[in-house]
Amino acid sequence: CTWWVAQRRSVPWLGDADEWYANAQAMGFAVGQTPVPGAILVTGPSAWSSVGHVAYVEAVSGATFTVSEMNVNGLGQLSTRTYDLNTNPPRAALGFIYWRYGAEPTPAPTDTSLPLPGPRVLAR
Repeated sequence: CTWWVAQRRSVPWLGDADEWYANAQAMGFAVGQTPVPGAILVTGPSAWSSVGHVAYVEAVSGATFTVSEMNVNGLGQLSTRTYDLNTNPPRAALGFIYWRYGAEPTPAPTDTSLPLPGPRVLAR
C-alpha cells in the first residue's frame, strides 16, 4: 500500500504504514482528521494488517470520501473504496496527511466534509 501512495504523492519519510502519520508530522507536514482530495489516509494496526495501511484520497463529497489503495483485494491489486464518516468510517484511522506544511486545511465553504469522529492518534 505504501508503494501506491508514494506513486501518487511525494513521500520523503520512511516507515511502515502505521508510522507515516507521526513521521510526516515530525517532518512538518500538516496532518488532521478531515478528508480532502490529495490527502493520505493512515490507519493503525488491525486484524487485517499488523503494520497499518495507507490510501490516497481521490474525492470527497459531503460525509463520504473515496480512496484508491493497493493490496486490499490481493497482492499488487489496485482498488477503490468509499467511506461514510457517519455510517462507515475507516477502522483504526489515525488521520490524514496533507500535501503542504502547516495546520490542517480548512474545508472550503462549499465543502461539507466532516472530520473523523473523535481523536484517533496512537501514542508512540
